[in-house]
Amino acid sequence: MQWMKILCFSVLMELALTAADQRQLAADSLWTDDRGASIPMDALFSGTDLVIVDFMFTSCQHSCPLATAHLRRLYQALGPRVGSEVKFVSLSIDPEKDTSEALRAYKARFHLGADWGFYRGDLAAVMKLQEELLTKAREKDPQLRWQHGKSFLIGQPKTQTWIVQNLEEAPARLLAAMDAMQYVRTPAKSSSHSSL
Repeated sequence: MQWMKILCFSVLMELALTAADQRQLAADSLWTDDRGASIPMDALFSGTDLVIVDFMFTSCQHSCPLATAHLRRLYQALGPRVGSEVKFVSLSIDPEKDTSEALRAYKARFHLGADWGFYRGDLAAVMKLQEELLTKAREKDPQLRWQHGKSFLIGQPKTQTWIVQNLEEAPARLLAAMDAMQYVRTPAKSSSHSSL
């Protein structure tokens, strides 16, 4: 059943909206966090140098818990850098079932702190956001492979730089990739809406 949900999600991502529609849909969207608070999308990607993003759903029995466990190792390895330099953002791909309560219970299951946010939003906005982030990542690596439950994104919102990493990489290698991104900085460009 899970493979069917993942397949349907992948097919829905191919629905044709223009690039402008996709950007506007993501930019205008509101998200609800695991505490029930409403958050504008801009806030998901502000406040730190780097953002780690994964896509999950709480009723997933295998790949999502495994992915969260892998990310938790990185979260622990980062120590005090989480919150000040690095932000963790987990986005549900099943917002209908993933209420704030369900997200909070999933988060508690992995003993994750307040500095790792779990969010739900409109499914179309979630799909378009993932599509946009992967498009940005393909600018650096046109051959990248995205696998649900095995891949996650590291982004530097100020430079709009995103890369895809494998969750099974050792934390030391992931930390090195993050450090390389963090120290390649360019001045932030002003725009009519916040960049991803």
